[in-house]
Amino acid sequence: MVLTGTMGASPTPTTTAFAIAELAAFTQADIKGRHGAVTDGAGEFIATTLSSTTLTLYYALPATPSASGDKVEVYDSFRKSDYDDAISFAINSVRGFFLEPRYDRTSLIILTSTYEYSVPAGFDYISKLTVEATSGQWDRVIPDKQWELTYTGGLAKIRIHSAWPLTYAGKTIEVIGANYPTAPTTESGLNPIDDSYVINYASWLLGTRMPTGQGNSAGWNVKVNEWMNNTREYLSRNTRAVSPSGRRVPGR
Repeated sequence: MVLTGTMGASPTPTTTAFAIAELAAFTQADIKGRHGAVTDGAGEFIATTLSSTTLTLYYALPATPSASGDKVEVYDSFRKSDYDDAISFAINSVRGFFLEPRYDRTSLIILTSTYEYSVPAGFDYISKLTVEATSGQWDRVIPDKQWELTYTGGLAKIRIHSAWPLTYAGKTIEVIGANYPTAPTTESGLNPIDDSYVINYASWLLGTRMPTGQGNSAGWNVKVNEWMNNTREYLSRNTRAVSPSGRRVPGR
């Protein structure tokens, strides 16, 4: 990435030209042909000319910038969508290695003669069910052979095969399991996986797309291998995989 800046008020921003104060240190040769984006929503662009701090674009932005002060990024080798795709891929490709433990003690209230309950939101795997046999204590495990996960009417269900849990009507069932992390959908969204892993993986992914045989090719290959090794080391030290007793929630 070459530059991160903010759009200026003068001249009035349009779909084909706007000012960025941070461009003052750059020349026409630095900027021409670079990909960039107005990250607050106006879209991606290709720079064509630079006059003082005013940038002119090859093609009009898909949308008019909303106001001066919008965030602008100018890149060196890739487009914003390339960076976004690499980050999303880094997160989503290892979802099964970074499961987040979850438990729920409030959603499933035991009802007399009711053997089937909807799976609470936020569970991709369930590994254990316990009954609130003593008030405030989930101290009686429902054996694995006495429950199953089903999919009925478009909903994931927990089906209990034994009658004894129903004798605790009014108490709750504790659901223990895990869910997958998901890539953020907005620029400010919380990254569910450690930043160091995502940065190294995304850098390695983009680095493998760089042409070889140009410039310091040997030095670049060293960096690419370093990023790859960093991701493998992080996985070996921090994996949170599915519990051996975990059952996949159908439909999720």
